[in-house]
Amino acid sequence: MPIKFTRSTAKIVFSSLLAIVAFILLHSNLHHHFIDIIRLFTAFILAPLWVLYANQSQLWFHKRYRWAVGKNAPLTIHTLSFLFGGLISYDLALMISRDFAYFIHFPLLLISSFIYWIPLLIKCRFYKNRPYFHRFIYILITCILFFLYHEGTSYYYQVKPTFGFMTMGLTVLLISLYVLIKHWSHDESHIDTRTVKGMVEPLSKQKSSY
Repeated sequence: MPIKFTRSTAKIVFSSLLAIVAFILLHSNLHHHFIDIIRLFTAFILAPLWVLYANQSQLWFHKRYRWAVGKNAPLTIHTLSFLFGGLISYDLALMISRDFAYFIHFPLLLISSFIYWIPLLIKCRFYKNRPYFHRFIYILITCILFFLYHEGTSYYYQVKPTFGFMTMGLTVLLISLYVLIKHWSHDESHIDTRTVKGMVEPLSKQKSSY
């Protein structure tokens, strides 16, 4: 039986996330790995579930979601949005205010991750799906930039404070890349017999008439 992502479920998940963030703020001595897990949950579980819920509930017809599907923005915009909201905003928030850093970062992380997953998971009648090759390059470039940014910050700080998020995030991105390649090869392996038949049969009839 398929899992249904209802509004009540989405509210419970989001409320739980806010409670966890508040708990982190009240216990700032928690280990970095715990924060990485929450970031991973937000970017790679909660955000794609949000897209799937929008598909199931057909929320793309609502005005508040039309910006996401009204125009096919370049995939580079989606990538840069994800990098800013998911990575750069984390370091900037810590520089601006350590007391409110997570309140600044997590909303940006959720929204930018939602934008990132839209071209990969959206199912809508008035949205033209991206070609497989474009989506392949999209995930690949995101993986490379995701890795390079973490390596750059690790070199700058001389430590790896977000190593857990980098490792787990790259794992999810590579898995999504593998799934995309699998669907791509599956679709390419099927031959449209009606098209082939329509191209061949008229030729044979023309030959018989001469």
